[in-house]
Amino acid sequence: MRKIQVQVRDDHLEIIGKTRPLNAIVELIWNALDAEAKTVRVNFIENELTGVEYIEIIDDGHGLKYEDAIVFFSSLGGSWKKEEIVTPKEKRVLHGKYGKGRFRAFSLGNKVIWESRYANENSILTYKISGSGDNLTEFILTEPESVSDEVKLTGMRVYITELNNAVYYLRGINALTEITEIFAPYLMQYPNVKIYYDGVLIDPLNAQTDLHNYSITNIIVPSGRTVDGILTIVEWASPGKRGLVFCDENGFARYSPLPRLHFRGFSYTAYFKSEYIRILDQQGLLQLEELSEDVKFLVEVCRRKLREHFILREGEKCNQLIQEWKDEGIYPELDANESSEEQKLTIKIFETYATHLFHIIKELNESPKIIRELVLKLIYTLVKENSIQLAHILNEIAKIPEEKETEIKMLEEEIRGCGKNST
Repeated sequence: MRKIQVQVRDDHLEIIGKTRPLNAIVELIWNALDAEAKTVRVNFIENELTGVEYIEIIDDGHGLKYEDAIVFFSSLGGSWKKEEIVTPKEKRVLHGKYGKGRFRAFSLGNKVIWESRYANENSILTYKISGSGDNLTEFILTEPESVSDEVKLTGMRVYITELNNAVYYLRGINALTEITEIFAPYLMQYPNVKIYYDGVLIDPLNAQTDLHNYSITNIIVPSGRTVDGILTIVEWASPGKRGLVFCDENGFARYSPLPRLHFRGFSYTAYFKSEYIRILDQQGLLQLEELSEDVKFLVEVCRRKLREHFILREGEKCNQLIQEWKDEGIYPELDANESSEEQKLTIKIFETYATHLFHIIKELNESPKIIRELVLKLIYTLVKENSIQLAHILNEIAKIPEEKETEIKMLEEEIRGCGKNST
């Protein structure tokens, strides 16, 4: 057994150790993936009172050699990953480079133990590293010994005990959703990798409904640099997910400048991937969004592209819904007495109101056919009689977006124009 003294100031380690709880789990998963793990499991082991006794992160990667552990745990930033860009065997792109992940585990619990199993010539050796949040400058290593069990597998097992209350934010649908969003690009890039979180397999392909990639090239940012990137927009099946995530060129999430950017009726995550994001992060400018003109500029570029994307997507969804009504035979019958031009404008207003209402009130889509037919007939009749009054009614139920109100007002002006021309 030996002690390792970390060559860095105590207060610096404490700052690193005080991170958002889920970020600590994310860093430990990245460590496993960087060690070429094909399967990573994050388990929350409960006691008899159904409270969480400890957290364990288990992977089947190549582990950490004993001699490497002495170097890596003795100084912050002493990592083999700093000099490499891909893993040695699988050639996967590396995420971590600065060795902070191991210290962030202490934001979850006061005691952390790493149990490594690694290949050494023709045998598998194992040892443990333990640390305490009470003294982040010291780690204890046991001597390596041969693995005695029959299953000669390498990997790492991290135990986190003496947990704080933050552990309860790590479970449930919100945590699972965020983990899925963070690792979605990586899992799509390396489909043979599996991550199990609290017993659930993370599968972004099952969770998403659509995916779009947009090349954003030759952007000249305020500093004068020309930036290229890709904006990947993933639309999710479950509601509530939305936001923009800045990633480096390999798809690793670095910062979320717009975590709650809302587009009505859509659940999505947008990943802007660019080499320049990595450079901004290394310069410490990425999270200083309001102080960096380049970051603000890129945020606005992405915002405009997202707005353009969802305007088109909303049109597609509306057309699909209208066709479903027609196929089902519940689309209102048209008034033969109206002039063709006036009728076209009336239909546009009706379809704008109806599709918006059905998108906002999801229960309408699941209601019996007779109810949906009645609602559509009522909307069509009210549009013909008094579309302004209908707008007031609908605004009390579901706010009509400003751009739709403008569009409808223009259509109403055209209808009045048609009426004058016919007299």
